Amino acid sequence: MSPKFERIDAYDLDEAPLLFPIGWDKKYYRLGCKDFHFSKRSLDLTPQLNIQENILYAGRVRLDGAIEPGRLQIAFVESEELRLIGASIDNCIMTVAYDNACWEAVANMKGRGLTINISADLASKSFSVEDLTALKQAMLGPHGKNAIISSMFPIAQTTKKATLECLDTFETYDLLGNHTNDKKFLPWDPTEIMELCVNIEEVVKKDFIQATLGEMQRHQIARAVEEYLWNDPSKLLHKDFSLDFFANQLGASRRTIQMAVKEVFGIGFVELKRLIRLQQIRYSLLLKQDHSSVLTLARSYAVGHFGRFAKDYRDLFGELPSQTNKRLQNSQP
Repeated sequence: MSPKFERIDAYDLDEAPLLFPIGWDKKYYRLGCKDFHFSKRSLDLTPQLNIQENILYAGRVRLDGAIEPGRLQIAFVESEELRLIGASIDNCIMTVAYDNACWEAVANMKGRGLTINISADLASKSFSVEDLTALKQAMLGPHGKNAIISSMFPIAQTTKKATLECLDTFETYDLLGNHTNDKKFLPWDPTEIMELCVNIEEVVKKDFIQATLGEMQRHQIARAVEEYLWNDPSKLLHKDFSLDFFANQLGASRRTIQMAVKEVFGIGFVELKRLIRLQQIRYSLLLKQDHSSVLTLARSYAVGHFGRFAKDYRDLFGELPSQTNKRLQNSQP
């Protein structure tokens, strides 16, 4: 099979499904400003092996995913500001996720992820049952199965360099119009990629970068707050979204909740609540069949000041909610 190369640039988070790594059960939303720019380079070397580079150039985004059953994903992540699975990352690290493991982050510009995506079939043929079992055990923690984080030891650096060279080589020859499926243009043979990939046994034995107990507790508090805020207020019996409500429900002080949200998401509790409401209303506009009244929709999400809401919506998405509504109405047959 001839390798297939593609390059995608997106300036709107609505296009994000095209950008995130293969095998994700995706969840993502914007955490700040209408200026959003994300790019992807992707290369299918075989039907079972893909390499991909994602770069966040501008904006702030919340994203997470669960790796598909049996799939193995090795990623090299670098960022000046990143919260990854409860831990703070400020340089370059490696992550390994396998078989339903969760990979979750809040990323700020500029961030880069270089990913090797390996199908379930190839993973099962390339590694022993013992290695894969040990990897699954290493990912089990008090809060489920999470991707594991490791420093960039030498074999990881070698793999990252070879993978990036492969993407660069294919893009260069694509632009020149040459035959990119010629084997001499590859820095390594696709069938030998597993020999360059991080040795699973070595990964499992490494001292991983883990969040401290305090970080994990605050991470869980912040995630619980976020999940509840995503509820549709119109469908809840108790429509209390105050700090006092969360303090009572989670058994934590108001200050602890505020610190947790700020630490994990980089914004305050009130700002997180406001941004989630804006995302919910935009999703409703994009999906709702009846676009008759933006005001009615906003009120159903407990928006109190419509003028301020319209300004906040424009600041985040680059257009007024009425413009989104009109654009969707005009696009309908």
